Amino acid sequence: MVGIILHVADKWCYFLNGLCVFTIAVLVVSGDTDRLVPRWNTERVARAIPGAGFEVIKNSGHLPQEERPEE
Repeated sequence: MVGIILHVADKWCYFLNGLCVFTIAVLVVSGDTDRLVPRWNTERVARAIPGAGFEVIKNSGHLPQEERPEE
């Protein structure tokens, strides 16, 4: 089994068998009115990352971090 250590967003993760095994907390965020990436797809990404959290921001589209930063 071969793994590669990567530096992602100023944090380290271990890339193994095509998946990044994060050594940091991961939160996947989706806006409830996102028309670019369907919610089901974002949920699928969250389920694929062991231990990841998933949050839906209400009244937000594709960029919840800009549309609703207080959330």
